[in-house]
Amino acid sequence: MKKPYFSLMGILCFILVVQGCTAVAIKSLSRSNLNEETVKQIKPCVTTRDEIIEMFRKPTEDFMKKQGEYDIYIYKGFAGRTKFDTQILEVMINPQDIVVDYRLNFDRPDMPLIDQCIYK
Repeated sequence: MKKPYFSLMGILCFILVVQGCTAVAIKSLSRSNLNEETVKQIKPCVTTRDEIIEMFRKPTEDFMKKQGEYDIYIYKGFAGRTKFDTQILEVMINPQDIVVDYRLNFDRPDMPLIDQCIYK
């Protein structure tokens, strides 16, 4: 009689641990910091690749692209609970690992990302 009870308790404990770890992983992967206030901290020609990764994590290969010699990191997140609150951030980084341009929610849809540092 004791063996089935301990087996059941072991299984329940295992399930609780797995669910707890999953909840922590989901929280750590959320993009809740992708908002206008955080994005305002990005300064073209000053902010580095490492600082972007520290703020938003390194994107997966699916969210990285090349534009000539520049890397473009793409971040997607949600500002609210509906699909209409989706946030999209594009960050352009030069070969020296400096952010040269960015845009949030395609705030300049008619203009491509450009290297703003060469004009300073």
